[in-house]
Parts: sequence; structure tokens; C-alpha cells
Amino acid sequence: MSSDPDRNIASGHPFALSAAEKQAALLPELNRLTRLHHAGCPEYRKLIDALHGGPAQAARIEDIPFI
Repeated sequence: MSSDPDRNIASGHPFALSAAEKQAALLPELNRLTRLHHAGCPEYRKLIDALHGGPAQAARIEDIPFI
């Protein structure tokens, strides 16, 4: 079993990871996607700017804007 969270998720071993490891692997990607959508979608940008003051770097998955 690999200790690399990305490798375990990609290889189909999701139960090999703890919840903290899964969040550590997922959070950077969700932050990247939030910035990407904010930059590329005027409607999303308006919502995120109005509701959250822009695409802040989330410290927890729960902090990712949910719309």
C-alpha cells in the first residue's frame, strides 16, 4: 500500500486513506477549481464575489463555496 494519497485514490484504494488524508489530497484541487471557475465564468465570479468576497484559499473542504 502506498503512502501517497493521490496514488491511493487514483489506483482505486479509497479506503486505504484516512479522512484527513483524503481531505489533504482533495482540498488543493477544490481550491484550484474554485479559482479556475472564478476566472472563467462571469456568473460564478459574480456569485462568489458577492457571497464570499472572492475566491479565498479554503483551509477546509467545508469552506469551499457551495452554490
